[in-house]
Amino acid sequence: MAIPELECLLTSRISAERLRPEHEELIHRVHRDESVMAWLGGLRSLEETHDYMALNLAHWQSYGFGIWTLRETATERFMGRGGLRNAAIDGRPEVELAYGLLPEFWNRGLATEFARHLVQIGSDDLGFSDLVSVTRPENVASQRVLAKAGFQPERQTLFKGELHLLYRWRVDASAEPAR
Repeated sequence: MAIPELECLLTSRISAERLRPEHEELIHRVHRDESVMAWLGGLRSLEETHDYMALNLAHWQSYGFGIWTLRETATERFMGRGGLRNAAIDGRPEVELAYGLLPEFWNRGLATEFARHLVQIGSDDLGFSDLVSVTRPENVASQRVLAKAGFQPERQTLFKGELHLLYRWRVDASAEPAR
């Protein structure tokens, strides 16, 4: 059951809406973008996007939180997706902070803005004491986003068959995030 206040989110520059079946084409747009998907396991077919949608829609139904579609507030242009979701990492249940923005929205601080907002939601609204995020070792931009959101590098891990760095945010270790 969804928490009503999590259906739509706003930051100063981002409006986020709970993932819905009608967002499939938008999500597939992200899954077809070579620049984005170079960091997220490679391009996905329409069938793989359909499977992604089914999995993430079911997550919302089961847990009341999940992936949101993201729009730039000023222009209402679709910019990507992101959210919090349950994930198994090294066989251990975790809550993962995930995001993927289209390239025209990179290098503007939008991913950091949304990641910080997700940390606040995860802690304040959902009561999580820690969150994780994974990124490829060569994705320095994503590592900066995570550091600015208060995450600390923890270790290397295999995630979906590829080497990733696991970052963790903890409520007790979340002093003022880096600027």
